[in-house]
Amino acid sequence: MGYSLGGEEFRLGDGVPLTFLWQGLGDLGECSLSLWFQDESGGRWGERAFLLGEEYPSSIWERGQLVRHWQTLLVPADLPDGRYRLHMQVLRGEKPLSRLYWLLPLGSTFDLGTVEVKGRERSFTLPPIEHPSEFRLGEVVRLLGYDLEPTEVESGGSVHLTLYWQALSTIETSYTVFIHLLDEEGDLRGQRDSVPGGGSLPTTGWMAGEVITDRYDISIASDAPPGRYRLLVGMYEPIGGKRLPVYDGAGNQVGDGATLQEVEVVSR
Repeated sequence: MGYSLGGEEFRLGDGVPLTFLWQGLGDLGECSLSLWFQDESGGRWGERAFLLGEEYPSSIWERGQLVRHWQTLLVPADLPDGRYRLHMQVLRGEKPLSRLYWLLPLGSTFDLGTVEVKGRERSFTLPPIEHPSEFRLGEVVRLLGYDLEPTEVESGGSVHLTLYWQALSTIETSYTVFIHLLDEEGDLRGQRDSVPGGGSLPTTGWMAGEVITDRYDISIASDAPPGRYRLLVGMYEPIGGKRLPVYDGAGNQVGDGATLQEVEVVSR
C-alpha cells in the first residue's frame, strides 16, 4: 500500500532504511522481496533478496490484514559515486508479481525513488607504522599495526591510538571497534567503542585489500592507580555483541582481543 525511504544521501557501506506497509489481498504463500540500486544504463548493483515480511512472513498474512515491514539495503562497497534509482520486485518463488492499477498490469518492478551515493578516497598502500602487527580478526580483517602516544600518561589524561586495518574480503557486517585499557588487576580504566572512523568508515564499506587508518583518543579514569596498563583491541557485532576471534601471525587463536603495547600510568 505504501512505503517510505529513510534518506536521500548515503555513504559506501551505509544501510538504506526502508519501511513498507503491505495489505494481504489473498493467499500469497511465501514471497520474497528483491531490492537493488539501478544506474542510468539499467545496470543493477547490490541486489539482495529478503523474505517478505521477515519475522511475520507473507505465508501467514490474513486477507485484508495490514503489515508493516522494515528492511535495510546495504550500499555496496564498490558502488561508484552518483545517483541511483532504488528498485524493487516482489516474487512468489522465482516469478515476479505484477503491479496492478484498475486491474491493468503495470509490470513487476517498483521504482522507490532516487538516492545519491557519496564515495571516498581509498588507499591500498601500507603507510609507515610505528608498531607493526600480524593479528587477524576472523576471516575478514587484519590489524596491520598501530601508533601510540604517549606511552606514559597521568591518571585522568588520555592516549592517542591510531589503528591500521586491512580488509581481507568484502565484509557483510558493520562491526564496532572496542578499545579497553586494563590495569594490572584486569579492571577497566579506559574505553572506546565506535564504528571505525568515528562512524564514517563502516566495515561494510571496505574493499578487499584496502588499508584503513582509524584514530582514537582514550581517556583514562581520574582515579586510576599507577601501574602498567595493557591495551586490548578487537571488533564485535553491533547486535548481540559477539566478538570476532583474534589470531596471531602463526594462525593461533589468542582470544577475542589483540593485546597491544603497555601504557605506563603515573599519579597526577
